[in-house]
Amino acid sequence: MSDHQGCADYVEYVEQMIKHRSQGRESLEGKRVAISGSGNVATHAAIKVIQLGSMVISLSDSKSSLIATSEEASIGLDAVRQVMEIKAKRRQMPGTRPWKHVNRVDVVLPCATQNELSGEEAQVLIEAGCKYVAEGSNMGCTAEAAALFESHRKSHHHDNAVWFAPGKAANAGGRGCQWTRAISELLA
Repeated sequence: MSDHQGCADYVEYVEQMIKHRSQGRESLEGKRVAISGSGNVATHAAIKVIQLGSMVISLSDSKSSLIATSEEASIGLDAVRQVMEIKAKRRQMPGTRPWKHVNRVDVVLPCATQNELSGEEAQVLIEAGCKYVAEGSNMGCTAEAAALFESHRKSHHHDNAVWFAPGKAANAGGRGCQWTRAISELLA
C-alpha cells in the first residue's frame, strides 16, 4: 500500500464524514477545499479531492501560501503538479498560512505540520463557512482550534455545525479503507 493510496483513503474518510453529516445529501463534489502544505500528503490529497469534483483553493509551503482569488482560479491537477509555474496567476502571500485568507471555504485539510491552525484562524474559517476539518498532519490544529471546532459542533444545529476529525481518526480511517480494499482484492 503506497503513501499515495493512504492519502486517497484520508480523503475518502473526509468524503464519508460529509455523507454521514448530511445523511447522504452531500459529498465532496463542488466543495471549496483549503489545503495547507505542498508535500506528499497535501499534493495527493489535492489530486484526490479534484478527482472527486472539489475545487482546491489553497496550497502552501514553509515560506508562503498560494491562494485562489476566485473559484475560476481554483488550483487544478496541472497546477498541483506544477505549483511553481502558476504563482503569477495566484496570490502568493509570503510568511502566511492560508487559513485567514480564504474568503469562502467548505472543507479544510491541514496537511503541513503540527499546530499550524490556531484558534484565531479556526474562528476565521468558521466565519468563512467551513463545515469540515480533517487533519492530514499529526495534530495540525492547536488545542484551542480543536476545542473551538468541537464547541461549534455542540452548539449548532446538525446541518450548520463544523465537523472535526483529528489526525489520528482521519488517518486511521484512511488506513482502514486501505486494509478493506487489500482484503477485498485478496478475496477476489
